[in-house]
Amino acid sequence: MPLGVLVLTLKFYPLSWIPKTSLRAVYDLFLHFTGDGGELLLLSYLFPCFISFVFSVQVFIRLKRNQLVWRYALLLCWLFIPILSIYLVSMFKPAFIDRYMFASLPALVLLAVAGLSSFRFRILSLIATSLLILLSLHAVFYVYYPDEKENWRSATGFIVDNAKAGDAILFSYKPVQIPFEYYYRKMNHGNDILVSVFPFPFGTPVGVNILSNVLNPSESMLESVAERYDRLWVVLAYDGLDSRAIETEYVNLKNVFFEQINIKLYQRFSSVRSIIQKLPSIK
Repeated sequence: MPLGVLVLTLKFYPLSWIPKTSLRAVYDLFLHFTGDGGELLLLSYLFPCFISFVFSVQVFIRLKRNQLVWRYALLLCWLFIPILSIYLVSMFKPAFIDRYMFASLPALVLLAVAGLSSFRFRILSLIATSLLILLSLHAVFYVYYPDEKENWRSATGFIVDNAKAGDAILFSYKPVQIPFEYYYRKMNHGNDILVSVFPFPFGTPVGVNILSNVLNPSESMLESVAERYDRLWVVLAYDGLDSRAIETEYVNLKNVFFEQINIKLYQRFSSVRSIIQKLPSIK
């Protein structure tokens, strides 16, 4: 409730990037809760949860107030009240993001376990549990070995092989720097041939990186980069970057794609002109 009041009364809304909430978002939330394993895994969770709900209603009708009824009521409230509360708040100001509701995830698992253990025949419980485990393992395997994932090893290796000492490098989005720097340190043995100009210098603690409010490079920052560095590497992933501000000071020399990563190399206009002037004239 305090969070709801805060969200509804803030003049500056820091979550303006969240899209409008829809029933589809609720469906996607439960897909994520169950491991992103598709509709079959979702059903393998929801079916025993439904059995738990039916069992709790039966117990309530038969026993009214009873400790067993409260156990199920606690799990149902734990699962649905946070989700419904944030959904209602999101009708006024969007706040419906999966990770904000992970506190409800244990309740879903506990309800599913209660449902699986309440089957009358033990063999049915064993079959249903085995199916849920197998589908969950498949989802875990897909997360760790997806059809496509960012090839940071090759992207970093390409830049290390083609960079010159003193080149600047800029990342389009804060989390992009973290995997790049990991491979950069391994491949370059701790030596810095590149200067990270955005969002953070190399060696900045990850916590500072994630918690910073820095979002996009400003035009003034890009102008100062152009004054100091002849060559600029730009690493694009997860999110786009408006390159118009960069291309007012630099010319694009290379544009190389790896899996879900785009590497661009820029040369300062003044440096390009000086190189062209040094070329022998053609008579």
